[in-house]
Amino acid sequence: MEPSIVEVKVKQTIKKNGFPDKIVRLPFKPVYDSCKSSGLGLRQVLDRLREEDIIGEIQGDFILFRSPNKQVKSEDVSKKSPPENFQNPQSIPDMANLGNFAQDYLSKFSPDQIDQFRQMAENLSDEEKARILEMAGKLGKPNS
Repeated sequence: MEPSIVEVKVKQTIKKNGFPDKIVRLPFKPVYDSCKSSGLGLRQVLDRLREEDIIGEIQGDFILFRSPNKQVKSEDVSKKSPPENFQNPQSIPDMANLGNFAQDYLSKFSPDQIDQFRQMAENLSDEEKARILEMAGKLGKPNS
């Protein structure tokens, strides 16, 4: 199958920055936006790159690209302070960034887990969905 323009650009960028000898971090949002504008899912692009021995792992606001023989060390992830939209590592981001948080979280699910999550969400009543949105709204507001 012919590589997408997103795959080609990612490969060019990471090679320019030292891949495969180095682990290369790219900002999540531009890669995600490029996938979206090309009509591709980020997971689909990462899976296709994996077939070429380019491992892409979402780490907060970045995607770390490494070769299979390289392991991510804590200093590879912590080169930057935590994103400002997090109060602490266990907190939920502000509501403006909830979509990115959800995308990052769901990208770690297996296909079976995604199907289970989708089925669970589809089976919620309108009242349950409204309650969840109300609780999420309260989480995004500072305590009084």
